[in-house]
Amino acid sequence: MKKYCYADVLSNFMRIDFESWMRQMRDGINEICNEEAGESQNASWVDCFEVLREELATFAIENPDVHIIFEYVLRYTSHKRPDVLIVSDDKIAILEFKRKDSPLLDDRVQTEEYARNLYLYHSESQNMKVITPMLVLTYTSDIETHKEGITTVVSKGHIAEAIASVMTDLKPLPDKDKWINAT
Repeated sequence: MKKYCYADVLSNFMRIDFESWMRQMRDGINEICNEEAGESQNASWVDCFEVLREELATFAIENPDVHIIFEYVLRYTSHKRPDVLIVSDDKIAILEFKRKDSPLLDDRVQTEEYARNLYLYHSESQNMKVITPMLVLTYTSDIETHKEGITTVVSKGHIAEAIASVMTDLKPLPDKDKWINAT
């Protein structure tokens, strides 16, 4: 079974055309969940793609070999998937996108559960130095980075600086397939 919709080094994501990426996302979700992506899911992906391409341009130049993984299926869940993982040799940023202008407690709890799952049930993540859950609000640009619990809440316009603040001195993930298929 496939465990993600799209996974590649960040530099390749920054060059992929939108239609090819959307096709991979739709095919991936069909394979993972055995269903078609709905209108809401497609709109979220469009939003996510546009925001990341705009905001990670400089970060991608500085860290071209860091991996970006979309819709990664977490172990011991019924197809729960964080929207985006940015993975290096010893650090992970979990980006959960919400098409909102303010965070809800449920959104933060969801994002923190993703971090706990990776730490507790993913052997390749258990020795990571940093696992940072981030709640990304795309209907505002007024929220600069701040913490709520263990989650970093950030709005569009501030994502790159939030990621760069926790993802420093990055080394490439040595074996993407080993990480993806970890037990």
